[in-house]
Amino acid sequence: MQNNFNEIVTFEKVYIKDSNDRLIFKDLSFTINKGEIIFILGHNEKERDLLLLVILGMVNQVSGTVKVFNNNILSLNKIELYNLRKKMGYCHHEGGLLKDLTVLENIILPLQFNSSLKVHEINEKALNLIKNLNIQRHSNENGWEIDNYVEKKTSLARAIINSPDLLLLNEPTLYLEDKDKKDIMNIISVKIKELIKDETTIIITSDNTDFAKILARKILYLNHGKIERFCSSSDYFQT
Repeated sequence: MQNNFNEIVTFEKVYIKDSNDRLIFKDLSFTINKGEIIFILGHNEKERDLLLLVILGMVNQVSGTVKVFNNNILSLNKIELYNLRKKMGYCHHEGGLLKDLTVLENIILPLQFNSSLKVHEINEKALNLIKNLNIQRHSNENGWEIDNYVEKKTSLARAIINSPDLLLLNEPTLYLEDKDKKDIMNIISVKIKELIKDETTIIITSDNTDFAKILARKILYLNHGKIERFCSSSDYFQT
């Protein structure tokens, strides 16, 4: 079968079980194309998060076909999966920073292992992101010293520093006060979109429908282990 390079993520008849062999998802089939901005909504946070982990190749109890950049990730070895992840950026719902590293050191981690750039070029790129996200005064603070708001910004910067083709944002407004949620929403809707490539595909898990109304082009709504709706944002919010 000829590859369709416009397809970034494809699920074909995918079944997912948890570690206790309990069926979580049944017969998932959908395709996400290059440049699309998809919000994964639904009442169950664990279901939303699980889909991103499957895309990252971090879930073993999966059957069916999961293609990312036309690679069936279920058949990749560790090295192939590692190389595929170089094209992705991931923002963990709890930040996922290394607490004993500074904000700057956390941000540059992806480029230290996956880039041919020189040290001063990596630092320059990171400092530019730090300036754009207005966290300059925190750049030399360790991960354990910063609050959730700054941690979210730092995690976002780390997720985009390698100019990913696929950006996965896991609950980016979770655990934030309302004013900080609005700022993170604005940063992702405006700043992040300015700092990444136009053709970057963005997948966001969230229960924040206000955020989805602003940014989403399509909505994938999960309900009790099934896809209840997968449609354009305009169609979804009209009903």
